[in-house]
Amino acid sequence: MTGLASLVLLKQSTILEGHPDPDEAYRQLILPIKKICASYYLAKGTILMDFVLVALTAIALVSHSTSLALLKRYLRDADAPSELIQVVSDRLKAA
Repeated sequence: MTGLASLVLLKQSTILEGHPDPDEAYRQLILPIKKICASYYLAKGTILMDFVLVALTAIALVSHSTSLALLKRYLRDADAPSELIQVVSDRLKAA
């Protein structure tokens, strides 16, 4: 299965690395990203977006950074909220 949050957080373990309390880090770092992604998908999700996410997930198997860069471009073109684009940009920097 795939989805917007799954693609953005493909390597979520790297976000949690080094935190003394992984559960608290999950609540503070991962859950807000999942909420942003889910809110956008519920408001603007389409069949086209589903196809884009499947294609980007396939690309992510080879290069997560490439899939994030393409996702960022797609979201900008779709006039996604700046908060979501920033999340993708932050993950792209960390990739």
